[in-house]
Amino acid sequence: MLSRSRLVVRTLPISRRVLPKTSGSIRYVSSNNKEVKDDSDSKFDSIDEFNKHRVQYNFGHNFNELEDLEPITNPDVKREVETKQQNSINLDDEMMQNVNTMLEQDPRLAGLKPGSAKYKEILHYLHEEFQKQQQKERKRWEFNERMRGVLLGAVAVVGILSAHQIFMNYEYLKNKIMANITYKGVDESKAKDMASPELNTKKASNLKDALSNELHESILETVQDSKQVPGLYVFGSHNSQKLPARIPFFDNMLLKDVYVSGDYLAAVNDAGKVYELYKGLQEPQLVNLPFKVQSIGASGPFLYFLTNKGQVNYIPRGDQKVTNFLPTSTRNWIGLLKQTKYATLSTQDPIKQMSTGKDHLTLLTTQGKILIVNSNPTNPENYGQFGPAYSPYDKSKAIPFNQPIDITLLNNEIVIRKDGTKFIQPRVFSSIAAGQHFNIASDQSGNIWTWGKNLSGQCGVELSETTELRPIPKVVLTKEDFKRICRSSLDANPNTEEFSVREVFAGDESSYILLNYADGRQKEQDIVLSFGNGINGQLGGNRYLHVCSKPQVMKSLLGLTEYDEVRGKSVNIGIKDLNVGNKHLFVTLDTVGEMKDVLAVGENEHGQFGNGKRVKSSKPLQIPKLIEPEDVENNRGSMNKLVKKINDIVTNRLSMLHDHKLPSGANVEQVIVASDDASAIFYRRK
Repeated sequence: MLSRSRLVVRTLPISRRVLPKTSGSIRYVSSNNKEVKDDSDSKFDSIDEFNKHRVQYNFGHNFNELEDLEPITNPDVKREVETKQQNSINLDDEMMQNVNTMLEQDPRLAGLKPGSAKYKEILHYLHEEFQKQQQKERKRWEFNERMRGVLLGAVAVVGILSAHQIFMNYEYLKNKIMANITYKGVDESKAKDMASPELNTKKASNLKDALSNELHESILETVQDSKQVPGLYVFGSHNSQKLPARIPFFDNMLLKDVYVSGDYLAAVNDAGKVYELYKGLQEPQLVNLPFKVQSIGASGPFLYFLTNKGQVNYIPRGDQKVTNFLPTSTRNWIGLLKQTKYATLSTQDPIKQMSTGKDHLTLLTTQGKILIVNSNPTNPENYGQFGPAYSPYDKSKAIPFNQPIDITLLNNEIVIRKDGTKFIQPRVFSSIAAGQHFNIASDQSGNIWTWGKNLSGQCGVELSETTELRPIPKVVLTKEDFKRICRSSLDANPNTEEFSVREVFAGDESSYILLNYADGRQKEQDIVLSFGNGINGQLGGNRYLHVCSKPQVMKSLLGLTEYDEVRGKSVNIGIKDLNVGNKHLFVTLDTVGEMKDVLAVGENEHGQFGNGKRVKSSKPLQIPKLIEPEDVENNRGSMNKLVKKINDIVTNRLSMLHDHKLPSGANVEQVIVASDDASAIFYRRK
């Protein structure tokens, strides 16, 4: 509706003189639609008479509102408006009549004379009640409308969210619906919900059926008494067994070292002889070597031997074809050249420790010096593990094959005397380990050095674009760092000098440090630090991490105690040994007595835990004992005893023999080895 037009009002000038006579006549229409006639012959004798006949005029419009003009220009609209107004008046009158009629028919007015005082009083009360009732109904109606609005709003929100979820999960919903149509009639499970545990829990019969299928007769025939007959147990990817199974060839044989990976296995017996077993051989084959071997390792296409004289020799693996292998030539006692079947790495000092990666070896001499060797004759993957002289950023220099590389800056340090003069002295290292493409080492001062690939934080350095590859060895952890990391895990406030590094270990992309802490005021405590790739749980921190560059304490191994009857007190359970594979590891505890408990952690996809399952674990867990003859005697069909033994790992947990005397009189210990997706248990002379 248009607002009222602003009217320009003009009043004829006021004057006491007689208005002048004008010629002609002017016709005006006033705001009240009256025609005003101004006769030129009219005269006013005074102001009072003029004011009496004065009329106000609206200039620009001759109406106040558009509604005033509408009935004039459109008579039909005028009649329609009048009809609506009349109908509205009639409705109001009819409603009032209905209300009055309803009130007058109230029983409380019965018997009263209309128009009397009592009648009027009661009628007044009835009107008030009616008004209150109308107000209540109005409030109820308003409340219902509000609730209706809230409900409609909630429905709208749910609808929007549902539409969003359908849009975002369209492919999943489509596949699920189509799967129900495509695979209609397939019974997925009898367990319909988690409220029925008897249907959702695997029973012993499931494990019994699985063991019956896996432990066929040829495996059961190899079962021997583990305390009476030494031998070699293998499980994992090598033989696809989820429980330790014996290789009959090694029965009653003591071993020094075992390497197993995929289809390949190599073992060193107590006499220093080497046996190989790989696809195509029915039983292990002796490798004719003129020297005694202490330990073995595989890298690239070669098998490396650390001899009892500190030499490192190598031959092509039996399952690999190497065309450019050049064996070493030696002279016999009369001076004639003789061709050998092996080659030797040229080192000045004897080697006391050897660790193998994918394309490299890390060697530690008896003088505490570190050497790096390229084991790939064709195209080694270089991530900085060969040191700064062969940086991965410099492709111009070829890495020498099977030639020890001395990292000068690593093996030497600058020392400042009291008088300010400087001199160079050899740096002494105590432990080394080679990962897939990186190295970790500890020196005699307790510092941890790393170099090589750092994509998962295995070098202990925060991952960034500049730290992915680290060809220069650097100190990443000191005793001060050990104090800071372990402070919250120890009862007392630790001192830096109370920490010592026992040994370092490496998986494919993970690092481990075995520390010893002893302050003299409390029990001695062994601590395991881990960092690097933990996506398979191999860091043992109860988490699965892609990248972990900050060392974390394996807290599940802290605070373990037992009662020592000899000492007559409770003592901490230490750690006897760690054995690290590519993605899993075993922790052998130093428990009191002849038996040493074993814990497993990490990847278990191939059954390398030896617990009859394929489930990985991010925290150390116990594994069942070895299969004994009494577990399968007269019970091979049902496997009841074996199922009970595997399920009850609290009382039937795996423990390694330590300083155990065999019927032959030899004192031996059992050793568990973690390798590439496989594991082994063997007997070693104590």
